[in-house]
Amino acid sequence: MQGTLGPKGAPFLFTDRQDGVSSGPYSSLNLSLSTGDERPRVRHNRQLALARLGRPPQSWISVNQVHGPEVVQVTAQASAHIEADALITQDSRATLAVLVADCVPIVMADAHGTTVAAVHAGWRGTAARIAEAAAQACARVAACAPQNLWAHVGPAIGPCCFVVDRPVADALQEAYPSAHQAWAPEGEGRVAVDLWALNLQALTDAGVPGSQVQLTRHCTACSPDHFSHRRDGAPSGRQAALIGLPARLA
Repeated sequence: MQGTLGPKGAPFLFTDRQDGVSSGPYSSLNLSLSTGDERPRVRHNRQLALARLGRPPQSWISVNQVHGPEVVQVTAQASAHIEADALITQDSRATLAVLVADCVPIVMADAHGTTVAAVHAGWRGTAARIAEAAAQACARVAACAPQNLWAHVGPAIGPCCFVVDRPVADALQEAYPSAHQAWAPEGEGRVAVDLWALNLQALTDAGVPGSQVQLTRHCTACSPDHFSHRRDGAPSGRQAALIGLPARLA
C-alpha cells in the first residue's frame, strides 16, 4: 500500500510479503536482517522497497526495535544499534523504516513537509502509548501544533485474531480506560483487542485531528499476503512501513 501523507505529500509505503527474492518462510519480500534470512537477499529486498517508493538506494534507516516507548530523532547516519520504536527525521537523505509482522505500523508527517515519523506499536508499545509520544515529539521537532500532523495507521493484526489473556488486556485497558469499543470478551478470561482503535485514540489524545488520521483495517494474521508472527510463528519474515520527506525537499 503506497501513497503520500499530508498537504506536502510525504511518500510512504506499507509493504506486504510479495515480489521479493527471499524463499521458504521468508518468501518473498522479507525486510528484516534479524530473522534468519540470508542477508544479501534482505538487502536486495530493501532496495526493491526503496525503489518502489522512489527513494535513494542508501537511504534506509531502521533501528533495533525493543517494544518500548522510546522515540528518537535520527539522520541518515543513524546507527542500527539504537534501541527505539519510533523514529523522527528532518533529514532528506533518510527513509525511515519500522519492521512489523502483526504489530501496528504508523507513519506521520507535518503540514509543511519538514518532518516525518515512523512508529512500531506492538501491544507493549500501544500500552505505553508510543503513538501519542511520537506525535508529541514530531510536533516539537516540526515546531508545530499536533493539529498540523497527518498520520496513517497501517495493516496489523486485527481484533478478529488478536485475542489475549487477562494480564495483557488489563495492561491495555489501564492505558486506555475509556476505549470501551476496543474490547470484546471471548470467554474464559480471553479478550479480543482492537489495536487500531487504541492507537487512533493515542493519536487523537495527542491532538492529531481524527480527520487527519487514516486507518487501514487489514488484518495481517488473516492475510496470506502479509507476514504474521502469530499465524506462522518463527521463523518468519517482516514487512515494513517506510516514509521519507517530500521529493522537492529531498
